[in-house]
Amino acid sequence: MDFGVLAAGWHLVVGSSLLTTLGVYVLARFTNTFDAYSGERAKLLARFNSLDELVKETRDLTQIAEVIKAKVGDQVWDRQIRWSFKRDIYVNALQAVGRIRNELARLLNAFQAEQRGQEWALEEARTANERAQAAHIDLLSQFDISPIVLSPKAYEALRSVLRVFVGGWAATAEETQAKIAEVNRALTELTEEAKTDLGYVSAAT
Repeated sequence: MDFGVLAAGWHLVVGSSLLTTLGVYVLARFTNTFDAYSGERAKLLARFNSLDELVKETRDLTQIAEVIKAKVGDQVWDRQIRWSFKRDIYVNALQAVGRIRNELARLLNAFQAEQRGQEWALEEARTANERAQAAHIDLLSQFDISPIVLSPKAYEALRSVLRVFVGGWAATAEETQAKIAEVNRALTELTEEAKTDLGYVSAAT
């Protein structure tokens, strides 16, 4: 038996086994690394896809938000315009009623002065009467459009002022005093209703 050949064959077998084992180990290591790389690459691709979707969703949400903002802005603007118009009607009506009340007070003063024989009384009465009628005309212009914006209670307060003069202007001091009382009552009602309707807090509260 040739021991040299046997030893060489034995070394060849052992070497082949070692190479096979090493190859399997290396292949396993590379396979695990490749699998890990593939997994990470898949995660990255998924993230990129999610990022694209997120960008698209963000863009869509931004457009929706802009539309909502525009609609809300239009609604706020519309409410502000309506409120401003209502406020102007109340202010003009209150000023007209206040002028009527003031001129009636001047007319009453003129009647009382006339009873005392004051020479200026007649001219004062004529001036007060003209101014009161001018204020009455201004009130009528506000009354014609008041049903559109004013509350029913405010509208009735304006009507009560106009009814004061249905029978004509005051001809005596007594009639003037009665009309002043009615106008004052309507003016108070209109003022309180304006505070409520416009959202102002009453000083009494």
